Amino acid sequence: MFVTRRRVVTAHKDKRAIVASDVQLPMDPVPGMKGWRICDVWAAADMQLPDTGERQNVPWYFPPVGGFRCIQVVIDAHTVAGHDAVEAELDDGKPSALSHMTDNDKPGMHRSASVDVGFIVEGSVVCELDDGETMTLHAGDTFIQGGTIHAWSNPFDTPCYMVAVSIGANHALVEGH
Repeated sequence: MFVTRRRVVTAHKDKRAIVASDVQLPMDPVPGMKGWRICDVWAAADMQLPDTGERQNVPWYFPPVGGFRCIQVVIDAHTVAGHDAVEAELDDGKPSALSHMTDNDKPGMHRSASVDVGFIVEGSVVCELDDGETMTLHAGDTFIQGGTIHAWSNPFDTPCYMVAVSIGANHALVEGH
């Protein structure tokens, strides 16, 4: 079941606080990543007040230095780390994390030039690092992902719900940063 999420944006009009927008957002499947759904809540290339109430249309998944992206994520029960090649007809044209997946023997491993701050809302998830170390995170746990190579999986019997904000950062190990 794909549910929608509500996003309410407050702003200013005539120096007074207003509700600039109040919309339902879809929870979309991620092409090439079976068991993953993402709600793309907000993104901006720079830190400006959202007085229009509208989210910037950005061409990237992970933000540039000074930018950010906020997402809600659902990882279904029994979802293994990994990804499939996205067939042209499945590509929805939206920015994708798949372009950041590393070409190695561990499917789903990726790194980005960002600091990712996340919170596990419900369920549990496993984060695996490229050296094989794993961390199991549960509801109420917070993670700070500092541009390291990692992959996510949910071997448990219930879905994992998380919220994450990626903040673009300089990173010597990521091309272009």
